[in-house]
Amino acid sequence: MDGDPEVFYECSRRCLRTADQLAGCFEKLKAIVTASTGAAGTDGVGREWGGRHDAAADELLDFLHRSAIPALDRYAALLTVAGYNHALADHRATHSPESAAPVRPELPAERGLVPPAPITTGMGTGHGVVDNGVGFADMVGPLVTDADKEEVADLATAWRNAGETEFTDDLFAALSLVREVDADDARASADDLNDLIAVIGSCRRRFAELAAFTADHSREVVALRETRLPRLILANAAALGGVEVTPHSRALEVRFRAGIPSASLTAFTRLVLADLNDWKALRLPDVERFAAEDLGEPRRITDDINSRPIAEVPDPVGGSTTPDPAARTVRDRAGAEEVLGRDAVRIKKSSSIIYSKDGGAARAEYDFAIVSQGYDVRTYDNGARSVTLEDGSNVTLRPSSDGRVTVSIQPPTGSDRKYRYNP
Repeated sequence: MDGDPEVFYECSRRCLRTADQLAGCFEKLKAIVTASTGAAGTDGVGREWGGRHDAAADELLDFLHRSAIPALDRYAALLTVAGYNHALADHRATHSPESAAPVRPELPAERGLVPPAPITTGMGTGHGVVDNGVGFADMVGPLVTDADKEEVADLATAWRNAGETEFTDDLFAALSLVREVDADDARASADDLNDLIAVIGSCRRRFAELAAFTADHSREVVALRETRLPRLILANAAALGGVEVTPHSRALEVRFRAGIPSASLTAFTRLVLADLNDWKALRLPDVERFAAEDLGEPRRITDDINSRPIAEVPDPVGGSTTPDPAARTVRDRAGAEEVLGRDAVRIKKSSSIIYSKDGGAARAEYDFAIVSQGYDVRTYDNGARSVTLEDGSNVTLRPSSDGRVTVSIQPPTGSDRKYRYNP
């Protein structure tokens, strides 16, 4: 296949489906994380966990919203333009007046995702133990996690589900399609699709990191409040004259018998405080070791794609277009030479400087569309098209004597430059 337009259109659709899937995941995560205000807890370990979790989650959701999803949408638009340029080149190459002009495609609409609010999982009562008014909870409660066990369990599940989702099936299918196309822009698209697959891989690894970190926190919350602490309390129940423990979503309820001697309560409180400090000494280093994978390289890739201009989709029947100076990406001869000179090899100099480059008519159409964007395009009876840049240089797309398509630059002064496109 040499520049089959439908391949580019299909790849565009697959990029959009991937963006849709990732945007759906973003919205679900945003809702769950925003609602998980009590997942961390207000104790020292909980605050450390929440600070690290919230920073990594904030960065990831912001990256999805500002970079990854827009890059997929933008690349879908770039593929649509590439496909249309191939369709237009194929149509003009037939020189058949009765052949139907290709339909101008609609570019993807702006998605309009609502940005995520700053994440806060460290809200709570300040006490992970409550009692029946004997003062034990006042001493012990602030050291016991008051994380909401249901919220943290739901949060862990949400991160795990996101990490287990296959977001790249459509991108791999698109990659297989463009690899069958013998055109420069298809080869460039294969590189870009590989980069987008790598970006999503980085996001999935961040999902998995947060899933493991949150699941570990969930296990520790339950183990402390529903196993370790109740076991210690019940082991001393006889000495305390009887104690009842009842676990709740955010705290452990401890009910002592009436009239418990203050000396007994004080000694028991010291025992529990010592055990909680031992637990913290073991748990805190595990939390502090968490460090999420850096998103610097994925951000570089998506910033590059998001910065690429989307050429105006030209009219399939030719003729003049309405000039729009604000849409121009090329202003003068130097700008045109930068676009047309990519991958070009200088072959000779006579009265004109001549370059050769691969890509055929489709690449010529694509380059001319970039240069002519925002200008009045004049069409001539022989099929040539021309624009005049702001510095007076004329850029013309036309057939050449050897059958190749040529794009030439005629500046007001100096030598012409001609770029011949090899099929």
